[in-house]
Amino acid sequence: MLKPLLINKSLRPRAVKGTDIKQLPVHWMANPNAWMTTAIFKEWFNNCFVPEVEAYMKEKSLDFKVLLIVDNAASHPQLEHPNVQLVFLPPNTTSLIQPLHQGIIATFKKYYIKTTYKFILNKLENESLTVKDVWKQFSIFDCLIHAASASAQIRPRTLNACWKKIWPTCVTDNTTTQTSTLSDEIINLAHEIGDGFNTFSQDDIDELLVDDALSDNNIIDITLDLTVNGVVGLEGDNDEEEKSTPLTGKLIQGLQLCSKLENHFLINDPNSERASKLQRRATQNENEVGENPWPLPQISIAKTVSSDDEGDLEPLRKRCKPLSDSDND
Repeated sequence: MLKPLLINKSLRPRAVKGTDIKQLPVHWMANPNAWMTTAIFKEWFNNCFVPEVEAYMKEKSLDFKVLLIVDNAASHPQLEHPNVQLVFLPPNTTSLIQPLHQGIIATFKKYYIKTTYKFILNKLENESLTVKDVWKQFSIFDCLIHAASASAQIRPRTLNACWKKIWPTCVTDNTTTQTSTLSDEIINLAHEIGDGFNTFSQDDIDELLVDDALSDNNIIDITLDLTVNGVVGLEGDNDEEEKSTPLTGKLIQGLQLCSKLENHFLINDPNSERASKLQRRATQNENEVGENPWPLPQISIAKTVSSDDEGDLEPLRKRCKPLSDSDND
């Protein structure tokens, strides 16, 4: 597995100050909205993906010739590299065929939940704390450590099984037994924690695994919050929050019109490849207006549990927030 990428609102929140970001077990990048943007994708591709894959291929004595399959998102631009062929999935098919959505994301989340529950249980057994005390102390640094651990625990056979929709002939195993066992382990840990976790069940796990779709109001709020910002990546060393220039109402209206035009072609053009190319080209043109790119939002935002809410913890369900919401100052 490649080192995972985490996008936060701040490059150096309190919990990671004094830490060499390059030595973290994740690629740590940031922009004020904690969204994937074309700028972040380019930096990840050039400075993370390419060198890591090249090193892996060299270690295995294989030619550095690879295929990178990504979903058809506005934040994923067409990039060129002599040793990497970038291929986009057809529009609106991410949840249907993308390997990540065929079990990898769900398995990652389960391992993250398991690791976090073990962390809570260890704190309760070795320190005079309540569950609420432990959760209040849980920082974004703990989060990234758990995320890296969860990623490392995903087994090769899980990765293999998730190619069944787009490359069925390469699938040699299924992971039903593994995922079922993992759920049982999470439930047992929850019951050991007690204090609001006593009735934790499979239904609670299923609820934690669901990414809630953004409402119309959420999308409007995100659009109105668009600012002209670049990417703060691994090379950044500025502890201060990046200043931003708010977009005027007219510019926001223009972005909305561009988005509608892109969707018009995606819906009505029978040639999906041509439509998706037009969408990416339009998005790149929008992002290149001004000196810095506009971070256009993605409708699906990866979520995990956060310690921001100090209220009822029952039992960490319904406490799903964007990863970046925790410990951002």
